[in-house]
Amino acid sequence: MTPGRARIDALACPCGGVVLHPRAACPGCGGRLSPTRIRAAATLVASTVVRVNPTGAPFRLGVAHAAGGASTLCVIEGEVRGHGRDRVRLERRDGRFHAIAARARVSERTPARSATRGASRKG
Repeated sequence: MTPGRARIDALACPCGGVVLHPRAACPGCGGRLSPTRIRAAATLVASTVVRVNPTGAPFRLGVAHAAGGASTLCVIEGEVRGHGRDRVRLERRDGRFHAIAARARVSERTPARSATRGASRKG
């Protein structure tokens, strides 16, 4: 399947609301939700690095907005700028959402700039 056609499971309400996590009713109107599939393409709108955790290894978390206004907390994989405009693809694994960076699009907009930015400050 091509990246632009990837889909994820979601729940939709007749009012137009879409949620990604299991719920009994629509959070917007209280209506009945039914299973649907939405595009996995999303926009990462916030990110942070979690440094203190039981594993001891830092990892990145973010908030992604998907089709229909659905939002989710997700583990970030790949290079993102973290300025609220990163294109990602959502995948559900082990009960968690993962935001996979759309590397080609990010690198085309900011060629190697993000890689050298931190290095020039350290030296």
